[in-house]
Amino acid sequence: QNDGEVHGAGSHDKTGKHCPADDPNGKLDIVKCSGYWLKDAEKRGIKHICWDGCMFPNATLEDPHTWNTILDTMIKVRDTHCASQTA
Repeated sequence: QNDGEVHGAGSHDKTGKHCPADDPNGKLDIVKCSGYWLKDAEKRGIKHICWDGCMFPNATLEDPHTWNTILDTMIKVRDTHCASQTA
């Protein structure tokens, strides 16, 4: 998820600043776009999805709202694109 602003730092200089999954300025529909990455996931050996919080400051990671939002988003991704995994 990013806000579409190029900031020129590190290897993410073309993708913009990372922002929380529920940021109103976010430009990515995480659930929809996950479908492209997860297409044929089982055939490609993908068994799990995860979230990497390394791009956020500790204060963000220490906020329970962050984790509730990420879990909610991941559940939506799973339920939308990994129906065979939910049984």
